[in-house]
Amino acid sequence: SAGTVTDIVPPGTVTSPNALQFDNLGNFLIGGTGGNIWRVDLAGNASVIATNTSPAGSVSGLAYVGGCSVNPFGTACNGPGGPTTMVATGDCSIGGTITTTSIHHAANALGLAVLGLTEITPPLDLGLVFGATGCLLYTNLDLLAPALTDGSGNFAHSITSNATFAGQSLFVQHAVLEGALFSSFTSSNAVRMNY
Repeated sequence: SAGTVTDIVPPGTVTSPNALQFDNLGNFLIGGTGGNIWRVDLAGNASVIATNTSPAGSVSGLAYVGGCSVNPFGTACNGPGGPTTMVATGDCSIGGTITTTSIHHAANALGLAVLGLTEITPPLDLGLVFGATGCLLYTNLDLLAPALTDGSGNFAHSITSNATFAGQSLFVQHAVLEGALFSSFTSSNAVRMNY
């Protein structure tokens, strides 16, 4: 079936793109003319992160080499402002800090960062448990970190790794109580961090 094609950045932002790769956070790395290498994050923000001047010309191939990876998976359910999509930004290397942020929640609402060491397969349907239609739980509940959403309805949680993370996977998901009833509970997609 035919899908919908959308621009990740406004046309013309990245000049003559001809190489594409993804980094450990799921950002696009795009090579173009003038030797520029662009990073485009999941929100569509583009910035030049490097310029190849020797030899000068177009970047026609890219490879990302990293010791860790951050991979989003699953589907966010709908909050008051739309899908409660979560993205991860930062440095996932040992000693680095990753911040997970989900959007479209109610302002100043109680939320939880759900951190687990294993993925729930298949995910748990929170509609059956709480009446939260379309919301799924993708990770077990090894650690729950409460916080409030900000005035714009964004929920953020930061994780700083240490040597005990080496060789481990960590699964993160956000959940927010959007109103007084459990049926107003929403969940984000999830992120798998492989250290």
